[in-house]
Amino acid sequence: MIQRCPNCGSPTAQGQRFCGNCGAQLTIACPYCRITLSPPTKFCPNCGTPLSTGAEQSPSWATQPGGAPGWGQQTYNQPPQQSWGQQVYGQPGQPGWGQQPSWTPPQTQPAQATSSSRPFLVFLLILLLLGLGGLVYFGIVQFGWDDTLKGLMSSFSGTSGGAGGKLEITWVDVRNIGVASADIMWETNKPASTQVEYWITSTDIKKTEETHIPGKDSMGVVSHVVKLTGLQPGTKYYFRVKSVDEKGNIATKEDSFTTQPMPAD
Repeated sequence: MIQRCPNCGSPTAQGQRFCGNCGAQLTIACPYCRITLSPPTKFCPNCGTPLSTGAEQSPSWATQPGGAPGWGQQTYNQPPQQSWGQQVYGQPGQPGWGQQPSWTPPQTQPAQATSSSRPFLVFLLILLLLGLGGLVYFGIVQFGWDDTLKGLMSSFSGTSGGAGGKLEITWVDVRNIGVASADIMWETNKPASTQVEYWITSTDIKKTEETHIPGKDSMGVVSHVVKLTGLQPGTKYYFRVKSVDEKGNIATKEDSFTTQPMPAD
C-alpha cells in the first residue's frame, strides 16, 4: 500500500519523516512516552495520551521556499510543566491532569475552658458569701439592722398585702415582768410606728410616746418593743398595742398582764 502525505497527498516512502513535496511531518512522537507513531493517530496506543495529526503539527512556514530557522525539525507536545513549589496530581491524558487541587484551610476548633480554674472560682464564691454573712451579722449586732431586714422581708412576703395593703399585728407578748415594769413586744407584717396604751381601769388610760413613725422619724419597724415603768406591784394591767404604717393604716391588739408582788421583808 502506497503511503501518502496527509497534507498534500504526495506519495511517500516507508520510514520517510517529512514530505518531499510540502515538508509536512510524516511521523509524530508521543509527548509522554516518546514512541514514534504515524498520523492520523489520535491517541497513543502505549499510554493513551491525546496526539495531533501530522497535518496539525506541520508548521505554517513548512511550504515557504527556503524555510526558516529550525525548518524541518520535529516538534512535540509537551505536558504541562510543574511550577516550582506546586504539586501536580493525576496521570497524563486523564481529565484534570496537571491541575493543582484547591487548598482548603484547616478547621480550627475553639479553645475550651479547662476545669483547672473551677476550684479557684468556688473558693472565691465561698469567701464572698462569708464576707456578706459577716457584714450582715455585724450590722445586726452593732446597728440593729434586724428591724430593717424584717421590714424588708415582710414587705415582700405574702402577708404584707403590698405597700397599700392591710396592716396587721401578727403576735403580742409581755416579757421581763417585774414589780414596777414590763416589756411589751409585738410584730407587724410591714414597717409601722410603735405605741402602747395601758390602764388598770378604763377611766385612767395612759399612753406611751409614739415612736418609729414612718416618714417622720424613721422608716418604721416590724419588731416593736416598749418598756413600761412606774407600775404598781401585784396589779393587773390591761394594754393595747397600736401601730400605724406610712399609708395611715392602723392596727391594734389588746391583752393584759399582772406585775410581780412586792417581795416580803
